[in-house]
Amino acid sequence: MKNTAHKYASEHEKTNLPFGMLCVNHHYLLGGKSASVFHVAACVELIILAFNILDDWQDQDHHRSPWMQDHAGQSLTVETAFLLLAM
Repeated sequence: MKNTAHKYASEHEKTNLPFGMLCVNHHYLLGGKSASVFHVAACVELIILAFNILDDWQDQDHHRSPWMQDHAGQSLTVETAFLLLAM
C-alpha cells in the first residue's frame, strides 16, 4: 500500500499543489508566522487528493489516473488512508 500511496501522491504532485499554496499564501497575507502552516497545507492537499480519487471512482472518469488503473478496493483503501492522515 505504501508504494501505491507514493504513486498516487506523485501523480497529484503534477498539479503543482495549488490548494496547499493557497493555504500558505492566505496564512502569510493575514499576518500568520507559523511554520505549522506547511503541515496544514500538506493536509489540505491530502484531502484534495482523496476527494479526487473518490470522485473519479464515482464518476468513472479520468481512466489514465493511476488510481483508476488499480483495483477499486486498493484505490479506495489508499484514499481512506489519505483522509485519516490529513486528520
